[in-house]
Amino acid sequence: MKLPSFSFFAISISTLLFCSCDLLETPKTSGFSCKGGCCDWVDENADYTFLQDCENACGGFPLVDYMVWTDIDLGCFPIEVKMVGQSGGGTQMRYLTAKTLGGAPDCGDLGPANFGLLPGIYDIEATCSSGKKWTKRVSVSKFCCDGWKIN
Repeated sequence: MKLPSFSFFAISISTLLFCSCDLLETPKTSGFSCKGGCCDWVDENADYTFLQDCENACGGFPLVDYMVWTDIDLGCFPIEVKMVGQSGGGTQMRYLTAKTLGGAPDCGDLGPANFGLLPGIYDIEATCSSGKKWTKRVSVSKFCCDGWKIN
């Protein structure tokens, strides 16, 4: 979108000034922006060019938000989700209680099994009441929202 042009005259005792200027759009720069304590990549209007600069300014949460979710009806809600830390993170258990509509949820939304984890390696086991199981090993190292979609 091009903004309108303007012109003006300015007269002082010693100078006659004329300017005909176009108001330019702000350049759309990609890079990183701080959102909710996390540094996310953005295609335009970035706050920081480099990830390290964003992380230094943004800080972060002491725990990593991690969720296990699905967007299909697996026919066996609630699904027990167990997170077992392999590097000292301990064991936590939560329940995935409903499918998510419209794509990936945000960490903390109702429905997914939400965890607050220390960085490290975790084995995840999700178990349906019918006995169906899903397993995955994940490495958690960011201070941001991450997750695993099961189907």
